[in-house]
Amino acid sequence: MKKFALTLSLLLLGGMTASATVIVDEFTSASLPDTAGVGCGAAPATADNTGVAPFSARHMEVTRTEGSNCISVDTSPGTLNADTALDLGGGTSGDILVTWTAAAPVDISSETLLSFLLFYNHGGGGTPGDDSTFTFYICDASNCMSRTLTLGANFGPTVLNWALDSFTGFGSVNLAAVTNVRLAMHLEDGADAVLDQISLTTPEPSTLALLGSALVGMALYRRRK
Repeated sequence: MKKFALTLSLLLLGGMTASATVIVDEFTSASLPDTAGVGCGAAPATADNTGVAPFSARHMEVTRTEGSNCISVDTSPGTLNADTALDLGGGTSGDILVTWTAAAPVDISSETLLSFLLFYNHGGGGTPGDDSTFTFYICDASNCMSRTLTLGANFGPTVLNWALDSFTGFGSVNLAAVTNVRLAMHLEDGADAVLDQISLTTPEPSTLALLGSALVGMALYRRRK
């Protein structure tokens, strides 16, 4: 019984490690210089810059679909927090695709959530019923799974945590070999959005409960010794 109590305590203490988080992008000012007005025509405007490892290659495509203004894509310091964030908008309708590609396949099989911070200003313009959409794709070399958020009113700033098993196509993607993450956005006329802190993560275990169980086990071991 003494050995069992000690073994259980050590196992519980050993299990109290913080879960790993795979950063997709934090949009630091150093990695995302201002590129305001890149989406000024019908043809997609592109921009390539450095993201955060392991998804360190960031590619953007911006296309204006309606209106006369440019779609701006730039950093917005202090909008959501002290750090910079991705600021999207410009008073016209458009599509924005951001792709983060890893240099080598990334194992996210231990992660259970896609987490991101979103602030959305509807703006009140555009074609009635033309809501803005935000679709995340997580892909391996052959398949993708996806989930979409549709917004027609002001939203946030809010941290969203999407369970990976809630994505359409979950099970078809090899989560031990993810090659890229994509975010496809359609902004309606007059809308503006700010995104930050995109990551793949797992909720923390109940550390205090584990610690309490471990201490009880060690106390039992010492008293019986």
